[in-house]
Amino acid sequence: MISFYRLIFASQIFFIYACLSSVNNCASKPDRSDSVSLDSGYLVQNERFMLGLYGTEEERESAVTELREECNSKEAHACYNLASFLFTQKKFKESSEFSIRANQLKPEDPLYYELNRQVHLKLEKVLESNSSIVENYSELEIHCKNKNTAKAISNIEKLIELNQITKEVLQTGIIPECIPKNDLDILIQKSKSNSKDYTKLFYIEKAKNIPFHEIWDVESFLKKNNLETESNLTKSLSKLWKNFKLSVQANSEKKSAENLNLFMSELNKLKLTDKKNDKFYLHLKMAASLLIEQDEAYSKMKSLK
Repeated sequence: MISFYRLIFASQIFFIYACLSSVNNCASKPDRSDSVSLDSGYLVQNERFMLGLYGTEEERESAVTELREECNSKEAHACYNLASFLFTQKKFKESSEFSIRANQLKPEDPLYYELNRQVHLKLEKVLESNSSIVENYSELEIHCKNKNTAKAISNIEKLIELNQITKEVLQTGIIPECIPKNDLDILIQKSKSNSKDYTKLFYIEKAKNIPFHEIWDVESFLKKNNLETESNLTKSLSKLWKNFKLSVQANSEKKSAENLNLFMSELNKLKLTDKKNDKFYLHLKMAASLLIEQDEAYSKMKSLK
């Protein structure tokens, strides 16, 4: 079956072409704010260093020497890159020298702090933090690695007391491998469930990247579910197209004609009132017509388009 969404995307080619031919309203300047970790003046040089680190032996030695010099000149990202490279080489003690320096140069940067924490964990040390939560998690990782169950349980109990570990976290990752099932069941009973559905939040955020998310329920597309099986649709066009699909599947030509008419009427009405998305309504209409004309699932309904 041809995907309805693929047809919509295909029809948007016309709109993209129109945008490329115009200077107004089709694109906007990105709202740029450089990360603390990414000094824009360093990026070109940084790319050269990274290529060198993973090049020939001679290129690697040259890149390491240059990064050391940059790090000694108090360039935090050079220290970070060198620490990262040494970390991948499993040279953790040497890596710690540069991860510490990067962290000290820019202590407010979470990227540098997290690398420094990970390097310390490899050395079985807990990086000092102004957060007892982070320290407890770090200790937990070390105790689990060393199969020190009693101390690991103690860390988990502290995190439960602080409401900083949930039932879901206790059942994933290294913890089930680290804590005996009976002890883990008791800890799960003491903990709370996550108050947020992160899976749902993920799909909500991901949907925002799909151009027509304001006029169509795109979650079923993202989850690769059939629209006709969805029960929580919120967009009128999605609901009407679902009804049309169900009537087509039921081989009811009369009902299909009625539902398609309702869909097209709603689409035309919204196109007139919602000027912001008028191009997307046009694409949707084109996609619907192409689908009925070309998809075998609608072969008996070709006369409806």
